[in-house]
Amino acid sequence: MFCKDHDEVCCPACIAIKHRACVNVDYLPDVAKGIQKSSELDDTRKALENVLIRMKQEQETKRSKLTTLHHEKEKLFEEIENFKNELIKKIEELAETSKLQISSKYEDIRKDVQSDLDTLGTAISTTTTNLQKLSSINESQLFVNVKTSKVSIKDCETLLRKQTTGKKTEDLKFLLNSEIKEELTSMSFLVTAEDVKDYKAILHGTFKINPMHCEITGACAMDDGRYVIADHTHSELTRLNGNLTVEDHIKVDGQPYSVCRVGPKEIATFLSGTNKIQFVSVGQRMELKT
Repeated sequence: MFCKDHDEVCCPACIAIKHRACVNVDYLPDVAKGIQKSSELDDTRKALENVLIRMKQEQETKRSKLTTLHHEKEKLFEEIENFKNELIKKIEELAETSKLQISSKYEDIRKDVQSDLDTLGTAISTTTTNLQKLSSINESQLFVNVKTSKVSIKDCETLLRKQTTGKKTEDLKFLLNSEIKEELTSMSFLVTAEDVKDYKAILHGTFKINPMHCEITGACAMDDGRYVIADHTHSELTRLNGNLTVEDHIKVDGQPYSVCRVGPKEIATFLSGTNKIQFVSVGQRMELKT
């Protein structure tokens, strides 16, 4: 059976249950006459062919996407491996530099200690000889040896004072920079695409260009669509509106190296040379804060 009202082919049971209120219901053999030469058959065939082509195209697109994803994955793996090797190389360089630093310090301390050992060795040898001379039988010689030994004792006492209370022997003490380990522990090799933002600007029209070299070392976008740029050459901060037209600028006590937003209407800039952070209000006018 065929229900024209719903354009559905049905069995007699469905017609009796679901289409009993429908008026235009016919037997299939009656409505199917002439279907082979009908435009409906041609339209349906063309529609099927069209949707089949589109699905195959989409299939190829997805397959191409899989291939691209695979290449991207392999490329990222390679970049990670190179990055890892660079980090390892840098860590090895830091380790070698630290070893050289320790070796140099060790050699300085060793020379001082060895010098003290040599001096003590000479004094011990002299004192041992003087002690042996006190066994002399000749009284005149023994008298001379006693006086000489007393002078030697004073020299030895002076030497011991210098060794024990004078210049203190340095210790070979170094602490490992645990911040490196902590940084590596908390860091990740990758940042997700959501963390990366692109800012693009196109200038249309005629502009006056200052022929003097000008180095812009920082820029940030404000919530209201304005921009603040750090002019390192002229030691000033410049505010631009959404059309990149200069609205305001202010001199700072140093050369601004970078700039970032720290509040709805406040920015901070690092002043190279003075090693200071300058806070600036960007309300109606730009004003220096602390």
